[in-house]
Amino acid sequence: MRMLSIALLAAFVLIVSFSPLARAAYDTKTWTFMVYLDADNNAEEYGIYDFNEMEVVGSTTYVNVVVQIDRIPGYYRTTPDWTGTRRYYVTQDSSRSAIGSDLIEDLGELDMGDPATLVSFMEWVMDNYPAERYCLALWDHGGGYIGLCWDDTDGDYLTLNELYLALYTVKSERGVSVDVIAFTACVMGMIEVVYEIRDYTSVVVASEEMIPCYGELGSATPYDGILEELTSNPAMDGAVLAQTWVQEYSYVQEWDAATISAISTSNIRFL
Repeated sequence: MRMLSIALLAAFVLIVSFSPLARAAYDTKTWTFMVYLDADNNAEEYGIYDFNEMEVVGSTTYVNVVVQIDRIPGYYRTTPDWTGTRRYYVTQDSSRSAIGSDLIEDLGELDMGDPATLVSFMEWVMDNYPAERYCLALWDHGGGYIGLCWDDTDGDYLTLNELYLALYTVKSERGVSVDVIAFTACVMGMIEVVYEIRDYTSVVVASEEMIPCYGELGSATPYDGILEELTSNPAMDGAVLAQTWVQEYSYVQEWDAATISAISTSNIRFL
């Protein structure tokens, strides 16, 4: 296993082995890109911004993009506007201000800090949008080994143990591990985090430092660029998607404290 340092204007560490990209024709969906977008707090505006970035590309013949987004009253208005939790199948939409994707379910207010909510979302996605490979993006504030996904309406958050329990439950009940788990959340690039979820994903993408709300050249996490690469090359495996995530992040980050890493879990074991 080799370690590559990417020195652009920030430090990037990639601990994965790469296979060449390939283009191929498919009879079934190759990837489902699922986003657990907890904007039920003061980061709501930036969650909407990232949702609109996903719509720049949207789902394609070979890639599903599915979002569960929870919002909070009183922070930010959108078209359409709502509070509570919704599930969307993300479709291509050129507007950067309006959400045009297909609303699949309006669930009312859900506690995104409850591991049962994460389990429900993941299993619903796997049942309704199956694919050969899965990426799970966890979006919200992060606290490293403390946890992530603060839901202000319900006064709750996912502890690291609860994240482990959610992934354990999904694997036990559906027999599926996630190829990539990516954190759009601060300081989740800790060995404690990777160790806890090592048996439920092949690669973890996370930052050791803060993830700013905006990069100097646009979104802090450029979902449009990431999805453009994935939909252009759906044959890529999890390692290459993780590499792509790191590279796309580096293109929009000029903040000198920005970091991002892609970490293979294959050799993360208790000694």
